[in-house]
Amino acid sequence: MTAATFSKLPDFEWGTNAACKSGQIHDEGDVAPIFTCKACSHKHCIECKRDWHPGFSCEDLRRELAKEESHAAERKRQEEEASEVEVQRVAKVSPQCGVNIQKSTGCDHMTCKLLSEHIDAALANVGILAGSRCAHEFCYLCRCSYRDIRSIGNHAHDQSCAHYRPLAVPTAEALRTDKLLRPAIHAGSPLPTLQARMRNIFAPTTPRSRYRRP
Repeated sequence: MTAATFSKLPDFEWGTNAACKSGQIHDEGDVAPIFTCKACSHKHCIECKRDWHPGFSCEDLRRELAKEESHAAERKRQEEEASEVEVQRVAKVSPQCGVNIQKSTGCDHMTCKLLSEHIDAALANVGILAGSRCAHEFCYLCRCSYRDIRSIGNHAHDQSCAHYRPLAVPTAEALRTDKLLRPAIHAGSPLPTLQARMRNIFAPTTPRSRYRRP
């Protein structure tokens, strides 16, 4: 006989042990709501189909299970809130895509590896195509872009950063360069603009006289 045929038999009951998958006739009904599988000896309640619960009615068991589920959900919520607080405390935000990044080991030269398919809208605002990687390189301590660091050196770091280094020659022009370039760097000024400003700063104040051979 097939399983479908057995299921149609009066008083036939399947066991609830997933590893057994056996069944039998249980003709005692509500008088004896406990079902004991003859194949594996697993016991369950005929009325609520849960494991046998001596000392508890089906309704009492439902209330207890609902209470446990509520407590578990509350614990999970508290753990998620605590995790979020910890992330906000120790993580840094990628300046380009805005995702939280936490450094576990290594140097402070960070490269964001987030796939843009998860942040297409955010990356589109900064001109990155969907399907590419963020790949933004920045300092973990001060979030300065490595585009600027490669351009003018560690002077591009924020002055509070451990990697900041002053200009090698603290001349009047250098100090004036520092004063003019720093706000532009940390405001995200494009590199060509910075280079143009540097050329203007270091350009001679008076034109050189042209010398022609006689």
